[in-house]
Amino acid sequence: MTMISAVAQGERGYLYADTGLFDSTSGKLIGTETKFRRCFRFPAAVGVTMSGRPQASTALKVLNEARNADELLYKLPIAIAQFKLQSRRLGPPTPYMQLVALAWGAKQHRPRIFVCGDGLQNFGIMRDDEPCEAPGYWFGSATDEIAKHWAGGSPTDPACFHPVHGAQAVYDTARAVPFPMMGDGPVHHFIGGQLQAIELSASGLEAFQLHDWGDRIGDAITLPEPLEAAS
Repeated sequence: MTMISAVAQGERGYLYADTGLFDSTSGKLIGTETKFRRCFRFPAAVGVTMSGRPQASTALKVLNEARNADELLYKLPIAIAQFKLQSRRLGPPTPYMQLVALAWGAKQHRPRIFVCGDGLQNFGIMRDDEPCEAPGYWFGSATDEIAKHWAGGSPTDPACFHPVHGAQAVYDTARAVPFPMMGDGPVHHFIGGQLQAIELSASGLEAFQLHDWGDRIGDAITLPEPLEAAS
């Protein structure tokens, strides 16, 4: 599981993702890698849930053809369709892919956030693989869990959501929630490795690391017990 988030604040936007790669059965960390892919013709980056799959690299090449935000929005479902086609050729099970794009909108003179992928009916989108533009932020299924970190406002307001400290609080909250990866099987924690970010503006992109959780390759994520439980 990968959590990809995005926030737009004025003329700056932020794309976030953890780097952990996990075994879906045991929940053990098997590696880390960046989940970001940059677009080369204008300021934009895409967070990819299936970045570790070999078929992802080929599918995402179509995004590099986009010359502006509108073209990128159009090409997101094309990339996912290519990913699915190549996945089916490899045999079942066919993994799902979600893309979260942060792109500079030259006409609007502000960052734009696009979302496309499987399973998005849960987030109010009517059909899978139909791209949509998020209203200034995207935290997927974790939105309700992390709303308390917004101080009753919107993450588009810097007074309510700090792009560094707020993002780390969001991911720490989501990391603490166990997730069933294999149907009715055991649940595990699937957010880990490092927390990475990309900052976007009209002048370009800047990538940086926000946090390292210190997770060890080969181990499942274990969280410290609350003080009251440990006492």
